[in-house]
Amino acid sequence: MATFTERAVDAVNAYLTDGTTGLNDETLPALRTALSITTAELPDVASFEKWYHRADQARSFPYLSIVVNGTTGESSANSRMYSAEIDLGLVVLDANISGDEAATMVATWRFGDAIKTIFNRRTGAGSEGWTLG
Repeated sequence: MATFTERAVDAVNAYLTDGTTGLNDETLPALRTALSITTAELPDVASFEKWYHRADQARSFPYLSIVVNGTTGESSANSRMYSAEIDLGLVVLDANISGDEAATMVATWRFGDAIKTIFNRRTGAGSEGWTLG
């Protein structure tokens, strides 16, 4: 049986890597279309890592890690709500982005906006992942 923390990391990973609505499959392509840019300016995330930020060992970039920063217990006696603080670490190499260093910084901000878009999506109360936002 998975612990609360394991389920939280798995849920965030599933949100980001979902084959239909995830970062590479819907959010980044929609952003590229809206901005009239290509994968040269905003490539797909090549590598997702759970639990550790091991960018110094990564071989594929852009690299995104999902790392637990901390968790809490139930907030009140009758609550089933837990809090998990999860950090996302993104490493983008200038070799992966067409243009100069400024273009790389713009791309990293665009990645951040794309990730925020995923977590601002709304699902109905009681649905799986409805508290992720």
